[in-house]
Amino acid sequence: MEFQIRYRFEDYVQPIYYPFKRRIKRRWLRQLIFWGAILANFGISATLIRTSLSNGKPLDWFYFLNGLLGVLLLTLTYVVTPLALRKRFKRTVFQTHDVQFRLSEAFFEVTAGPIYNKVEWSGIQGLGESPSCYLVWINSQAFVVPKRCFKTAEEQTAFTHFVEERTGFRFS
Repeated sequence: MEFQIRYRFEDYVQPIYYPFKRRIKRRWLRQLIFWGAILANFGISATLIRTSLSNGKPLDWFYFLNGLLGVLLLTLTYVVTPLALRKRFKRTVFQTHDVQFRLSEAFFEVTAGPIYNKVEWSGIQGLGESPSCYLVWINSQAFVVPKRCFKTAEEQTAFTHFVEERTGFRFS
């Protein structure tokens, strides 16, 4: 079985947004800590400003530091990080070369320009599925197989059955 496709940015970031099963369990905890820190920073800043205004004291610059830290965290998370990912994607070979996938009885091979990777089926640690891609995890990184590279539903079904049969895992 062999097919090729040109990656888009959405394909490139799939392992980030649909992490391997082991990390999904901790994802809610990271979100809880992040939003707790944001709310705490805004709360502390608002409390300092409110206390200063109610006591008739002049506002000092450090009353705004926690609020600015919260804004900085939000900016880094939702503005700087996506822009950095787009910049990194533009530097990769995926933007200029087609990615070719070859599946054989013994190996899963991926070629993209000068990059070549060949993994035995026993070396695959898990399978994942997002709405637009299949993820074949080889370690903390994954091969991303976009669903749009299949011309028919039969090809897609044949791919999933072949990979599930060889690895012993299920796409989830």
